[in-house]
Amino acid sequence: MLDQGQIRDVLINLISNSMVAIDSLSSRAPKESFVRRIGIHVRLRSKEILIEVWDTGIGIEEKFKSQIFDPFFSTRGRGVTKGTGLGLAMVYSCVQNHQGRIQVQSYPENGKRRPPSYFKSSMGTIIKIHLPLQLADGSEILEDPPGEGESLSTDALIYVVDDEESYRTMIGRALSAAGFQNVEVFGDGLSALNSIENLGHSPKLIVSDLQMPPPDGIALVEKVKALGRKETPSFVISSGKMTSDSLESLKKLGVTRILSKPYSVKELLRVVKESVDQGLS
Repeated sequence: MLDQGQIRDVLINLISNSMVAIDSLSSRAPKESFVRRIGIHVRLRSKEILIEVWDTGIGIEEKFKSQIFDPFFSTRGRGVTKGTGLGLAMVYSCVQNHQGRIQVQSYPENGKRRPPSYFKSSMGTIIKIHLPLQLADGSEILEDPPGEGESLSTDALIYVVDDEESYRTMIGRALSAAGFQNVEVFGDGLSALNSIENLGHSPKLIVSDLQMPPPDGIALVEKVKALGRKETPSFVISSGKMTSDSLESLKKLGVTRILSKPYSVKELLRVVKESVDQGLS
């Protein structure tokens, strides 16, 4: 049960903010150097509707994130695009009226985290609106609909490492479509390893090919574990030529989730969801 007018106004305000965020970025850099994209994702989850509005704009600085829904607060300058500071306050009020909640994920310039791979940009923002499902009489849904009861850590950081472009593109798109929002894609193990070292913490999961230019999949697992991080990521290793020696090496490293190429998207998602939910290699 939704108020159509309120939800329409919410989307108009969020899209307007996205347009301004992109224009703010375009005024600082040549058009060729950034991507102008705005997206809306809507998904039915266990007991809620999830609406995501995302853009490849300038992003929100961390120091402002806690204030953006305050009335009359605006990060816009005094120019033509100056804001009243009421748009996001209205968004917040409408979502509260629906007993929902809002999450903000933003990736400003020089931020510590990068946006999901489907952004194809180094900056941007995702606004997530969670609206509880209700029956027509206004009562809440207490039982999970069949097949919709999975509890997924869709915010988990996942690294995809594969030197075959077709596979890494397929994996990245499949994970994004399944709701995983923080997916980083790499064409070789060294780039992924350098990213982890610079990140300061490990991703939740690494989905890696076995046969790659050095470091290959086994060496990547060894090097990541050798970093001695408090939280070691889970691993899913894929290969079209898995040998008994490779299986034994992976087993000694504690890696038990293996995908044999070629594999289906359904099989990929099953293994990834198990790894993220259970946190096991």
